[in-house]
Amino acid sequence: MTVYDGDEKAKYRKAQKKEKQRKAQLDRAVNAMLQHEDTRAYLYLLLEIGKAIGINPFTANALTTSFACGEQNVGQQIMAHLIEVSPDGFIRVLKEQEDAGRDDDD
Repeated sequence: MTVYDGDEKAKYRKAQKKEKQRKAQLDRAVNAMLQHEDTRAYLYLLLEIGKAIGINPFTANALTTSFACGEQNVGQQIMAHLIEVSPDGFIRVLKEQEDAGRDDDD
């Protein structure tokens, strides 16, 4: 069991508070981005760049696969944050891109 003195506890609480504030700030930023069509399109672009949607990172070369897995991990973290903040907003991002793709096919 780790024993902390009062100063360490205060530092720990301060760090926790700061991290909570940072997360709240990022959540507000995501919510703001989900309010506008252009920024929703940008979020989708980030998911595409991060290979988070419908991509299998496997290649015949292990190093290339490893790199692609790293890219995908970043994309999946972005996707997880979007879903955590606003599941409906995430679905809206996907639906708008699907609809845009359908319009391009016409």
